[in-house]
Amino acid sequence: MNVLLLEPAYRNNFPPLGLMKLAAYHRTIHSDFVWFSKGELSADAPSCKWDRVYVTTLFTYEWKRTIKMIEYAKTLAPAGAVYVGGILASLMPEDMERETGIKPMTGLLTDSALIGYGDNYNIDRITPDYSILEHTSYKYRAANAYFTSATKGCGMRCGFCAVQTLEPDYCSYIPIGEQLREIEEKYGTRRNLMLMDNNILLSPKFEQIIEDVRQLGFGVGGKWLNPKTGKMNNRYVDINQGLDANHLTREKAEQLATISLTTTRIAFDHIDDERKYLTAMETAESAGLYKLSNYLLYNTPRFTGKGTPRRADTPEDLWNRIRINVEFAEEMDKKHARLSLPRFEAYSYPMRYAPLTAKDRTFVGDNWTTQTLKNVRLMLHVTKGVVYSRRPYFEAVWGKSVGEFYARLAMLGSEVEGFVKGKLNAL
Repeated sequence: MNVLLLEPAYRNNFPPLGLMKLAAYHRTIHSDFVWFSKGELSADAPSCKWDRVYVTTLFTYEWKRTIKMIEYAKTLAPAGAVYVGGILASLMPEDMERETGIKPMTGLLTDSALIGYGDNYNIDRITPDYSILEHTSYKYRAANAYFTSATKGCGMRCGFCAVQTLEPDYCSYIPIGEQLREIEEKYGTRRNLMLMDNNILLSPKFEQIIEDVRQLGFGVGGKWLNPKTGKMNNRYVDINQGLDANHLTREKAEQLATISLTTTRIAFDHIDDERKYLTAMETAESAGLYKLSNYLLYNTPRFTGKGTPRRADTPEDLWNRIRINVEFAEEMDKKHARLSLPRFEAYSYPMRYAPLTAKDRTFVGDNWTTQTLKNVRLMLHVTKGVVYSRRPYFEAVWGKSVGEFYARLAMLGSEVEGFVKGKLNAL
């Protein structure tokens, strides 16, 4: 058969793993011809009859663009031969079926019977086909990496998080060595390792996971031979999701310090988590993890996080969480200078909350307004989404006090962006 894989033309950093696994399944198990396209087919795509078309979905707020891609797919294949899956499809299956007439696949594709085959193959566990990315001009930020998971699911069931729907059952250990070796044999070595786990610290086999990572060449100081330059480059491990502060013990932090992490990300989802967050940061630093960052969720309604009710957040809460991080970094800077330790880093990445079934990005939390959210976005635009932990930069962008921060949120959009740029240029 001729199989077409489509990803809507939204912006995203990571390649579509689901489609890569489907490509491997069709090529390896059924010897089908497979083609991948980011957006609609380009002029250099094969001119052939497509027997099956798969469309992946990602963010729910990309609803319009995704529906347009599904309707496009329906023009390329026979009736009943278009399959839709992924995050949006799993979170809003009824809406999608009403809109397109296609009943989407939901959750993980653990049985090929879901796409009409009788071999009962767990497609979710198949080694992804990296070769499908060779025919697209779209550049994924982390393309030169092994994409895998050592665990599945989370188990914490936070009210704002989709993982409980996408991966409802927690799997505490998935051996990744065989998959990496197969990737190397088929597609060559990759420089970095991207672990897509949602709560890796929860696993009772965490020590084994870290040992696997080290054995695969990603311990501290791990090197990769660049085939283009012939030079040895440092390798990095990226645990892409924020680590759960509730489960970061000293022992686990010391284990993390034995692999070549890009940064240690720790979630700081609500101001009420301050003590747990700081304890986790202190634990990480004391274990030798000196490059830290956090995710700051803002614009939230009331929700349950890690089993605890949380009130709707405020702009003041966001400012204070950034301040807490800056003050912690200052304290660590003094310690590192006193002990002649390497430089300490602690960045923040504010992330705007949107409901799990939002079809756009217009949601406004109880204590926010359209203007305050726009101004936060513009301030982050100036710094490319990053909040630096050095006080001069923090004060230049976010203000020296909550009052100054609110004053910036009250400005017109064009004014606040220019004002912040001026403050940064004056440093």
